[in-house]
Amino acid sequence: MARVKNTRQIMEVMQAYLDGKKIEALALSQRHSGLWQPVVTPPWNWACYDYRVKQEPREFCLAIDMSGKIVGVVNPAEYTKGVQVIKVREVL
Repeated sequence: MARVKNTRQIMEVMQAYLDGKKIEALALSQRHSGLWQPVVTPPWNWACYDYRVKQEPREFCLAIDMSGKIVGVVNPAEYTKGVQVIKVREVL
């Protein structure tokens, strides 16, 4: 499936780079691989590459009841007795 970026999306990626965010590139000829590569100094060749801001892993806490059942996503500050809180970090 072709992915077309509009001017606003391109500007957002380029502004993120100027703001110090890490950028990743994907060669359009290798789009099927889905393997984004880190780019230190992007050449901004949108005809041959797609660019994105490197994704940050999400972090959240799960509440587990005494039977081991997940009760829900919680704020660790709202810890309740009888519930175990487990911090989860997404692996990218």
